Amino acid sequence: MPFLEYQQQIELTAGGGTANLPVAESYKAYSVVSTGSVTLLANWTIQASGTPLAGHKYFFNYNANITLDGNDINFFGTNLPENLENENCVIIAYYDGSAWTVHFLPSADSASNSAIFNYGRAAVVNAGASANLLAVDGVDSVTPGYVMPAAGFIKSIGIGSEVTGTGNNGVATVYINGVATAFTTALDASAAGIITPVGAAPAGLTVDAGDRVGVDIENVAGGPTSFSNTTASLRIQLI
Repeated sequence: MPFLEYQQQIELTAGGGTANLPVAESYKAYSVVSTGSVTLLANWTIQASGTPLAGHKYFFNYNANITLDGNDINFFGTNLPENLENENCVIIAYYDGSAWTVHFLPSADSASNSAIFNYGRAAVVNAGASANLLAVDGVDSVTPGYVMPAAGFIKSIGIGSEVTGTGNNGVATVYINGVATAFTTALDASAAGIITPVGAAPAGLTVDAGDRVGVDIENVAGGPTSFSNTTASLRIQLI
C-alpha cells in the first residue's frame, strides 16, 4: 500500500520572513507554496530550530511562483538556485552531524528542456587569487569539469558567496573546455556579507555534448576582501 506522509505547508509571501522548523516535531516533509505569482520584497529563510542530530533529513515539495527581484529563498544555509524559483522541484536537506547539505532536484517536466548545473564550493579566495568551480583545470574540485550530456544554449548564471572585509571586487567567468567565454558577471564586494549576483548569458552562447563547462571566480587584487563558500549555478537550455 502507498505510504501516507503528512506535510506541513509553508506559504511564501511578498514580505519575506523566517520559517523555523523544530527538529523535535514529527513533521519532516513540507509543501512550499505561494498564492498566485509573488514578487519578493525581502528574503525568505527556511531553517531548523533546535539542535539537530546526525541523520536528520527534511523533504520539501516546492511548488511556488516567485519573482526574486534581488532577494533570496534560503533553505538550511543554501540559496534556492536562480531560475528554480518558479519551477516545481524537490528539496532535500540532510544533517551529517556537523553541517547541512542541501540538494535541489528539478521535476522532470521542467528539466526536460532545461537544466540547472551547480558548481562549488570554493575554498577561501583571497585578494589577487582565483579558484575554479569544477572547471576543466579544476583547482578546488576533484572533478575536472562538468561534462555536458547534450548540446544547448547557456542562459544564465547565479552566484552565491560570503564576503569578508571590503575594498575590491571580483568576477565570475564561464569557461568551456578550459577557455574563457564572454559570459562574466561582477561580484560586488563593496560591503561585507553575502552576495548573490545574477547574470544573463550573451545571445548564442552554445555548448556541445561532451563539452566541459566550469566557472572561475577571481578576486581582483587591491583590498582585504576574501570570498568564501562560493557556489555557482548555470541554467542551460538543452537542444
